[in-house]
Amino acid sequence: MNDIEFKLALNERLCDLAELMLFQYDPCKKKGSACLVKDPNPCCVYTRFGDSCPHWTDKCNFRNIWCKVWICDTAVKDTKPECVEVLKKIQEIGKLYGLLGSPFFGENYVGADKPK
Repeated sequence: MNDIEFKLALNERLCDLAELMLFQYDPCKKKGSACLVKDPNPCCVYTRFGDSCPHWTDKCNFRNIWCKVWICDTAVKDTKPECVEVLKKIQEIGKLYGLLGSPFFGENYVGADKPK
């Protein structure tokens, strides 16, 4: 297995684990295009890609650990601590292998849940 194959496989396994946590705890309270904070979900509409994520239509069309593990401060405060801790650990593994970047939990970010 070369480095790229390894990183693709690791991304898939981390996404599996992150999705399991998101399914169990539902920190974002996603329903259709809406989330705990707003409709449409600002994480998918206002993203690092610009005005909207190119992988988003009616649902996410790209399994990306960067998107799976990051939840806003509102969702962090609304969910169980064990969910946040597992997502942080997944984030650390992804960061170690260069699969994701900022924002990380606890870092400043611009989002719909932040006061203007």
